[in-house]
Amino acid sequence: LESLNKSLKLEPNNSMYYSCLGSIYEDMGDYNLAIDYYKKAIELSPEKATYFNEVGAIYLKIDDFEKAEEYFLKACELDNTQYMVFNNLGIVYEEMGQNEKAEEYLLKALVINPQSLNSYRCLHTIYSKKKDWGKLLPILHKLLELEIKKDNLYNDIGIIYYKNKDYETAKKYCLKELEHNKDHSPSLYNLSCIYSLESNIHSALENLKKVIFLDSKYIELAKSDPDFESIKNNPEFIKLIA
Repeated sequence: LESLNKSLKLEPNNSMYYSCLGSIYEDMGDYNLAIDYYKKAIELSPEKATYFNEVGAIYLKIDDFEKAEEYFLKACELDNTQYMVFNNLGIVYEEMGQNEKAEEYLLKALVINPQSLNSYRCLHTIYSKKKDWGKLLPILHKLLELEIKKDNLYNDIGIIYYKNKDYETAKKYCLKELEHNKDHSPSLYNLSCIYSLESNIHSALENLKKVIFLDSKYIELAKSDPDFESIKNNPEFIKLIA
């Protein structure tokens, strides 16, 4: 800070120094002061899209989505080649419940940077809410490629194949999830459903037994789940859900 303030005294019209100060105060959690410094940078260099994006990012952090939108749109107007600005607009619109706009900007971000992990994550949220399985599946496969932690991804992919009645592929992904976490309750439950649909009574009951041991909430789910139609009169099933 001391060094930057000295530099400002020598070059009071250097917008980069104000931007750097904004970044420092942002990291310190002093968002109001950070915004003040970023706005001073904008005042000196109103042609720089980066400064508008930085202000928008702070407003996004503090959930002022209208202000964030305003600054991101200005950044986009100044420079439409920065994927992060499109990504940020997508996140803002998703937070505002404007999913079509969010999707539009996130897809634009991915045209510029096909490896934008945050864009895929946000699309994952949007398509999951909309239950648009056709669009969600390729997003999940891309996340599987890009994410370091794969938690739940294999199971999420398995669920889509399950909904499409591709039970063999669904099983493959649920089992893959269990390789990473042998106590992953949703995968165990999904497997028990699939085995029941396939009339594989032994495997259905074994997986159901495991998941109920881990989490008793699955007792109530199993009681009303039509996937267990083939075993509903089985004495062991009746005992498990009693």
